[in-house]
Amino acid sequence: MSAKILVVDDDTAILDVLVRILQREGYEPITARNGLEALDIVAKQLPDLILLDVTMPKLDGFAVCQRLKDDQPDQAL
Repeated sequence: MSAKILVVDDDTAILDVLVRILQREGYEPITARNGLEALDIVAKQLPDLILLDVTMPKLDGFAVCQRLKDDQPDQAL
């Protein structure tokens, strides 16, 4: 079973490159284009790792990290 990696970035070109690299290395990439979408995906799919851009519309990466920490205080971030 390959690890699920959530890639979060509002730049489509960056998402495409990272997805191709991760697939080539045998991982299962999941993508989100903003922080709100990322939080929704985390709640439903619980990825093994999150690659997160910090400058995004709607909810930046710092806010996403804070919400994840608030929701899961016992998890390493």
